[in-house]
Amino acid sequence: MKRLFLYIYILYASVLTVAAMPTSELTLPDDTTSSGWYNLGNAFYKSNEIGKAALCYERALRLNPSDDDAAYNLAHLRLSVPDRFGTPAEMFFVSWAKQMIYGRRAISWLMLSLVFLAATLVAWLLFYHTSRTKIKRIAFFVCLLFAFFTVLSVVSAYVSHHRFATERRAVVMQTTPVRQRSTRTAPADRQLHAGTAVTLTGILSPDSLAACLLPDGTEAWIDPRDTEEVK
Repeated sequence: MKRLFLYIYILYASVLTVAAMPTSELTLPDDTTSSGWYNLGNAFYKSNEIGKAALCYERALRLNPSDDDAAYNLAHLRLSVPDRFGTPAEMFFVSWAKQMIYGRRAISWLMLSLVFLAATLVAWLLFYHTSRTKIKRIAFFVCLLFAFFTVLSVVSAYVSHHRFATERRAVVMQTTPVRQRSTRTAPADRQLHAGTAVTLTGILSPDSLAACLLPDGTEAWIDPRDTEEVK
């Protein structure tokens, strides 16, 4: 019983230590799983560390985009953030395709493409060896259908990999002013609060402001020291 209480105390002390870390030290080992970031995000959320919790959920989703629990908790957390943005103007089909493609990791799309490829080969063998015209016709169309899904899965794997390899997503960790020009003397149009995610474009101004895209697609300049990259 004493050993159990000791383990609980060590775990509790570890969570408090991580919660007290500065933003730049909010790191875990490279082999940390999405569930590890998810659980840490829950701990931060319970302690009302909104920025750190959002960062952990974002990192969990980067490792596993299909993590429904992390996605749900992140969406629920964003309801408590004062910042509100409209959705970027784009066609419904484009939004649906992005949601579908980005909802899976590249490796998941590749595994799915292997399944479709195997089905394509089976349909081709059936088409090649059968002598019945009706079955041959069905096998031909099924072969074409699965071949199309194979190519689509490979393309989706590439798009998903390219997005997560090149996109620099960051989470605002503390309230920061937003400027429409790349100088600190420019007036601040609004403020971003902890928990809001932006996309860094990699451009720095002489005043060390970072160019970014807000959630609604608007270009802006913010202080990168007030953010933490998801990575």
